[in-house]
Amino acid sequence: MNQTQLLDLLLSYFNDKDLRELSFRLEIPYEDLSGDNRREKAISLLEMCRTHGRMPDLFTEMGSMRPHLPIGDEADRLRWIDDLTAGMGQVNQPQITSQTNKLKGIIPPTQRTPTPKPRPAGANPYYAGRMVTDKTLFFGREEERLRLRTRLQNGGSSAIVGLRRIGKSSLLYYLSHHEPFDAKWQLVFAYLDLQDARYHTLPGLLNAALAHWYSALGSAAPQVKTLAAFNQAVQTLNENGLRLALCLDEFEQLTKRPAEFSDDVFESWRALGNAGYLAFLTASHQPLADLIKQGGLTSNFDNIFTQIDLGLLDETSALALVREPAQQQGVVLPDTAVNDVLRLGGTHPFYLQMASHHLFNNLQMGRYRAAQVRQDFLNEAEPYWRRLWDELLPMQQTLLTEAIQPNPPLVIERQYRRLARSGVLRESAGAYQPFSETFGSWLDEELKVAKALNQQPDAVAVQSTWKDKLRNLLGREDR
Repeated sequence: MNQTQLLDLLLSYFNDKDLRELSFRLEIPYEDLSGDNRREKAISLLEMCRTHGRMPDLFTEMGSMRPHLPIGDEADRLRWIDDLTAGMGQVNQPQITSQTNKLKGIIPPTQRTPTPKPRPAGANPYYAGRMVTDKTLFFGREEERLRLRTRLQNGGSSAIVGLRRIGKSSLLYYLSHHEPFDAKWQLVFAYLDLQDARYHTLPGLLNAALAHWYSALGSAAPQVKTLAAFNQAVQTLNENGLRLALCLDEFEQLTKRPAEFSDDVFESWRALGNAGYLAFLTASHQPLADLIKQGGLTSNFDNIFTQIDLGLLDETSALALVREPAQQQGVVLPDTAVNDVLRLGGTHPFYLQMASHHLFNNLQMGRYRAAQVRQDFLNEAEPYWRRLWDELLPMQQTLLTEAIQPNPPLVIERQYRRLARSGVLRESAGAYQPFSETFGSWLDEELKVAKALNQQPDAVAVQSTWKDKLRNLLGREDR
């Protein structure tokens, strides 16, 4: 394959976000690529790979992100299977059975991803706001992983629910690509980021999922246009020994499009899940039942799921997230700096990444300036705190407009626990606090300003009214 053909593939199958991810996997800073548009950036990436002997790595990473690209022998580790089926057209059940038998003990339980390579010396290993795809930079979530793994091995479906930037996508990606499942389960994943417009139509989504699963057999997936054809393909794969899991990241994107993803779609999927043919894993900001209702749908698809609420990291994992990426670069962070980062970010993975990023940048300049790191962090974090506040329900905002009570009434404590499960508060020895010192200070300052203006933040204006509603609602809800 020549450079022109490869460039055409990049431009046809990789959008701006994909090109950034590809550059990251190759440890080539996207900002270092020359050019003002995607085409020029892609040309620059190809030239850098060619100049530095990285073309085999480029083929491997492209194949990992787009398993069915015609990118040649370099990234085709199952070419011998393609040769066996050359000219056969659509693969039928006996052919699948034959190939499955050959692959027993070979098919990995998760999607293939390359082994991460050491980053260039001096590169900042911390980044906030991006999904973690490098398993060496994923920390914690042992309890959630155990629950998800157990559900999957029993054929069950799970819904990961949490506020934005709490790490839902990273957990879903880790589970589908890196989690060490027992090979005897023959578990094969299809991970789909539903923000990708290619999955905003039913055929686009169904065929993408089938492409992932059939790639485990080294076979071309049948192209389907109907739910019936999809269901038949899923059952055929099950009958030949594979256990299938469909990971749907940003599930909201489906319920926003009820004309395309109707009740019939979700009821069909529910039937597959109930029959044990297909396990689902979703990531969303709200519970599935709420999203389905908001989309004007009536399906009971959510009934087959167990909900996993995602909140803060435990302290051990938070400490590892701060220390270990720097250690992988040969940098030992001073204890005082680590403690400062924990005060800035608490145990929230997004804000820990952000604070650690600014710390590492500061250390690269020759010495540690705590005040500069703090100011850089605050400048970046404050807009996200405002968005976090906007995500809260009015009754939750009301609870946070006053000092957190040390021994609250039961109905109030239950709301504190819910805020702690979502990562807004942290609980220690029965007491609740904002998840970090800096977030708590920001909240105090915002409330002072609001009180000076005789109003609560963001239009929560009549505190007594909301307090009455809160008590009434919680009183009914918790009886």
